[in-house]
Amino acid sequence: MPENLRIFVDGHCFDKEYQGTQTFVRELYTELANYPGIDTYFGVRNTQKLLKALPFLKPSQILT
Repeated sequence: MPENLRIFVDGHCFDKEYQGTQTFVRELYTELANYPGIDTYFGVRNTQKLLKALPFLKPSQILT
């Protein structure tokens, strides 16, 4: 059985004030979350803002 595809996302756009990039990243990875076999990991400093935008993320998917 093949390994899951692992994707690292530089989510630092969520650390700052709102910008359009957040919407793009949020919608893209919300859609990818519906596909089995794809594991995403987000690098951020402000975990609360990320979880507000992507509440389905597990703590193990957030790298600080």
